[in-house]
Amino acid sequence: MDSIINWIYDFVKNLSRSTVFIIMAVLAVLGFYFFSLFLKANKKESPKISKISYLLITILLIVIIIVFSYFRY
Repeated sequence: MDSIINWIYDFVKNLSRSTVFIIMAVLAVLGFYFFSLFLKANKKESPKISKISYLLITILLIVIIIVFSYFRY
């Protein structure tokens, strides 16, 4: 498990600054997109599973952004 975490840490550390900003921008846009889908699902009578999955994907993307920025800086 430690070797996987070390590999991810080294991979993120070796990325260029512009690549990191592009990846974080894409993750942020995807997070806002899934959050908007979650808000739309709450307005309509959609299945509850789609509401939960949109919310979980949004939370997962926020966690990935936090972890990514923690590894980078």
